[in-house]
Amino acid sequence: MIFANIRFRPARIVILGPGGYGKTTLASAVLTHHQIQEHYRDARYFVACESVFSSGALLIELAKTLGILHSGSDASWPHIRARLNARECILCLDNFESPWDQADSIRSSVEELLSRITELHHTTVLITMRGTIRPAQTQWTRPPLAPLRTLGHDAAREIWEHITDDYDTSAEELIKAVDHVPLAVSLLAHLAQATSSSSLLKEWNEKHTGLVQMGHGHKLSSLEYSIRLSINSERMRAHPSAKSLLGALSMLPDGIHVKQLERFQGILIDMNVTLNLRFFSNVV
Repeated sequence: MIFANIRFRPARIVILGPGGYGKTTLASAVLTHHQIQEHYRDARYFVACESVFSSGALLIELAKTLGILHSGSDASWPHIRARLNARECILCLDNFESPWDQADSIRSSVEELLSRITELHHTTVLITMRGTIRPAQTQWTRPPLAPLRTLGHDAAREIWEHITDDYDTSAEELIKAVDHVPLAVSLLAHLAQATSSSSLLKEWNEKHTGLVQMGHGHKLSSLEYSIRLSINSERMRAHPSAKSLLGALSMLPDGIHVKQLERFQGILIDMNVTLNLRFFSNVV
């Protein structure tokens, strides 16, 4: 699907989905695919936006990626535009929710900058971001990609066995425990290279998401850090009732069935449960 859309150059594609579902991995796979390499050669650009929180910062990061040494965000745009217009290229803006998920004035300026980029005739744009909402002011290639979902059982097992041969009933329980989320499965499989799956399962029952990490402070090496990025986002901070509901839901190991929502609403009379659940689907 994604390669079908890229054929309509210049394409404007958004990869959406919750944290840990493989958006960055998919985007990287696109940029390194042999057809993309052959067509764009060295005009393939990847901009990590995780620490970018404004349009000015995005301009500076983009200029660095393109090798533009001109100082100052305002002065960078003419040079960026000239570089992107010089030849056919593909540009990936990874973790675009970081600059976009801000106060309205900042979001508007970020969307305006994105629209300037996507109006360039020689630039295919691929962005990844959490949630299910695409930025406004850009005409995205149709049909749009559906938000990524969690893996099926066979795909999760394939990832595990690609990393380690230690697949047994404990490994089976582990990938089920993390709901087949790609990042969690991958991290657990790497941990299983150094210890048995049964030991990991015992540790999981004690630490849960705290176990699923191979480092600290990065969304691709720690499941808890990835989750915190969503929970502490600007939109979540602007909706405190949604965060409170999330805390209540976390106390229910099996979640809540849609048929029980009305009863649940009767308990939490100070918040709109249905509205907040809809909000979650747009954010995480």
